[in-house]
Amino acid sequence: MYGVDIVGDDNFPLRIDVVNDPTRHGQQDRIDMMTRDRHLLGLIEQQLIERHSVLVVYGGSHWATLSAALQERLGKPKIRPFLK
Repeated sequence: MYGVDIVGDDNFPLRIDVVNDPTRHGQQDRIDMMTRDRHLLGLIEQQLIERHSVLVVYGGSHWATLSAALQERLGKPKIRPFLK
């Protein structure tokens, strides 16, 4: 996943490190990630009900796991890369 442009890569959300880890550690990571991201999605949804917009700052793995759910609820995101 290193060196991949996440803006132009439609498969980025599907490539999460723990998905392909068959070990017990990988299983626990998947459960932890799912719990964490369900909680985060619930918070985002709760805040959107109470407010017009919400700013969420989170890392790439959160974006990868939540992007499909957020897109389903909010529509396709408009991602603009930083200018150098």
